[in-house]
Amino acid sequence: MNPLQKYWGPIYLQFKESMGKRLPKVLLEPQTHRLGIGLLSAAILSLIVTPGLPLGWYPYQLGDVPLRDIRSPRNFLVEDREATEARRVEAENAVPPVYDFDSNAARGVVERLHQNWEGLGLSDGSLQKSLGPNYREIVLQSLGRTVEEVMEHRIIAEIPLVPSEASPIMTLRYLPTPSGEIVEEESVIDSNELLSLKAARSMAVTRVEEIFSGLPSSVRKALKEAVPVQIQPNLTLNRSETEIRKLTVRESMKPVLFQVQKGEILVSKGVPISPKEWTKLEALYSLHGERGYWGAWLATILLIFLLFSVSFVLAQRNVKKFKSEIKDIVFMSALLIGFLLLVKLGISLSDVLPAVFPFISEESFRYMIPLVAAAAIARLCLNTETAIIFSISLSILASFLFNQQFFFYLYFQIGSIAIIQGVTHCSQRSRLVKAGLQLGLIQVLFLLSYRLIEGESWSRILVWQLPFAFAGGLLVGMVITGVLPIFEGLFRYTTDIRLVELATMDHPLLRELILKTPGSYHHSLIVSSLSEEAARAIGANPLICRVGALFHDIGKTRKPHYFVENQMGGENLHDKLSPHMSALIIQSHVKEGIDLAREHRLPEAIVDIIPQHHGTSPIRYFYDKAVEQTDPEAGPVQEEPFRYPGPKPQTREAGIIMLADSVEASARTLTDPNLVRIQGMVQKTVNRIFTDGQLNECMLTLRDLHEIARCFIRVLAAIYHQRVDYPEPVAKGDVRRKFHVHYNPFLSKGESKSEGDRSEESPKQGKESLKRLGMS
Repeated sequence: MNPLQKYWGPIYLQFKESMGKRLPKVLLEPQTHRLGIGLLSAAILSLIVTPGLPLGWYPYQLGDVPLRDIRSPRNFLVEDREATEARRVEAENAVPPVYDFDSNAARGVVERLHQNWEGLGLSDGSLQKSLGPNYREIVLQSLGRTVEEVMEHRIIAEIPLVPSEASPIMTLRYLPTPSGEIVEEESVIDSNELLSLKAARSMAVTRVEEIFSGLPSSVRKALKEAVPVQIQPNLTLNRSETEIRKLTVRESMKPVLFQVQKGEILVSKGVPISPKEWTKLEALYSLHGERGYWGAWLATILLIFLLFSVSFVLAQRNVKKFKSEIKDIVFMSALLIGFLLLVKLGISLSDVLPAVFPFISEESFRYMIPLVAAAAIARLCLNTETAIIFSISLSILASFLFNQQFFFYLYFQIGSIAIIQGVTHCSQRSRLVKAGLQLGLIQVLFLLSYRLIEGESWSRILVWQLPFAFAGGLLVGMVITGVLPIFEGLFRYTTDIRLVELATMDHPLLRELILKTPGSYHHSLIVSSLSEEAARAIGANPLICRVGALFHDIGKTRKPHYFVENQMGGENLHDKLSPHMSALIIQSHVKEGIDLAREHRLPEAIVDIIPQHHGTSPIRYFYDKAVEQTDPEAGPVQEEPFRYPGPKPQTREAGIIMLADSVEASARTLTDPNLVRIQGMVQKTVNRIFTDGQLNECMLTLRDLHEIARCFIRVLAAIYHQRVDYPEPVAKGDVRRKFHVHYNPFLSKGESKSEGDRSEESPKQGKESLKRLGMS
């Protein structure tokens, strides 16, 4: 247990106990914790995979120099303000002016002539002499007809210019009623339909000259000067109506839009933001608005959480080996967050590097992003099935960062499956580099086939794409090598690589086991061989069995001489102790072994094997001894104090080591270990453990037990096989006695026994071996 665990462990337990009394039970359930972790991870990942949300991607103003490229997260339309304004001005100019035609204008002129007779400057005497006494009525009637005839035309102060041949000059509205009610409207296109004021007055002069030709020249001159001045335009420009119509047309004009493609660079790093670029940024921001950003963020959280939920439920119900513990979920969430941040960094670098290497495209650099290393780490720390489920979410979320390009989803998904296969049963770190090489070749083949389908040229593919895909595989291998120890340490996972490193004899605990308890060490070696072969036969993890068996009895180093395999034929210390005290000493090696394992930071999978390989099995020798020494009248001896504290084996590997430990211990009691006796002993030991219920909590099946027993018999038969006793010449008997000695590595110098001595003492040793202590 590391210092953090020692310090925070009690605090956490106290906090959990106190909160458990206050909070509803549902909040303390593991399922609730999984839900909370999933929601929190989805919220963090949504900030990573969705650009421009609450993080604020648009802090820039017009003319600012951005620190990085900003790309469009989606397709959207932007208004071209200059083009829109030009089109609206053009539409306004195309609106013809509105003129009101007053058909009562001639009547008004005639009335003014009647009212201003005196002002016309005519000589009454001359008119009376020429026209008689009714000269006034005759002149006014003639002038009225002249005015009406002239003002039947559409008289305008000045004829407007014609924009084009097909464009109307004006819109003409008729106002026949005194109230100004409009009864008709038409467009005037031909300027010949209009009469300028100057032309109208000239026409009036001509008509006066024709009508009054018989009058004296002085009278005609006065009339030609007075009458044309009374002619006024009957077409009047209606400015307010014209402006209203122009405004209506302007507002009805749709803006001119252009499309911004998804992934398009909106502003470039280091280049001042131009008005057009600023327009794009404003359009994107206004497209979402503040509420839109938060809504999109929440929608992204929901989408990611839905992806997690569907994957989790599918895997938990259908994948037997799927890891769903809280630690595993936190681990996978941390992997996702960490490596997707790495992808963002890689994308940023790929945007910058083409400026340094202009002959290499940014997409080529993206082939080197080592995202699939996360899938490999998930496989090394968990298992293949869980890693594949994890890789699906990983590839989908990564494709978001590449603008949902299906190519990159396939690229990462195929790469993930390839690297998962490459690191399966990986027991050496050098193999990670080999797996990276294999991944590079697979990525090259995928990229080649995909680009050829798209019609890319061979030269471009071979020179600028395939080398980067292959280099990406190599980089994945290096990233796994560097990052894996971090996750191993943080989450205390036991990878095959870590197990192989623990199995070396350089480990302090194993060296101590060799020096202090050579008998226990030899026992551990045989248990290790038995367990490894059995695990390999039934598909369990042979490395965990091998390493777990090596460390399963390290607690015996604290009191080595209380265990018979380390007494070397010397005094049995238990002869002076009561059975209950002896049982306590034997049981204590489990707790002491756990303490030593945690002190040396052994993986949890190995630490768990130390108590589980005994389970709750009884220490039968001392229990029987206690029964013999107890007066029958005192009542039966309780078996519980003579049982190990447990727990029972929780994994197949722990169950295998329990069986191997008991079988190896029983094998030492065989006086003549031939094949038949070994087979009977193995079957009896396995049946005893099975009927005692020690294997109820691990996933060993009856078929597994039969296969395990077969492996044990095969290995033990090889260890205890019969040897031929080669005859020696009689003359060399002394030499035979001196050199043909039975070698026992656990005896000190001077304690080796000849074969003769060994054969003489074997019955005694066999009897003593029946009194083994703590080996079951």
